[in-house]
Amino acid sequence: MSGRGEEIVGKRRGSYRPRELRIRIYEDVLEFRGKGLSYREIINEIKLRYSVIISESHCSFWCR
Repeated sequence: MSGRGEEIVGKRRGSYRPRELRIRIYEDVLEFRGKGLSYREIINEIKLRYSVIISESHCSFWCR
């Protein structure tokens, strides 16, 4: 049987960045937003500091 659930089970997403790094990035995003930076400016700053590209939707979601 090949139900929908069975097709998804074997697929694996990419690996995660270390938890400490994800927490630091999240905290920096909140800090930058508190300082009035736009989402695009936050994304560029994170890219410069950590060489990590986050999406605008991630940035928006974290700032809610």
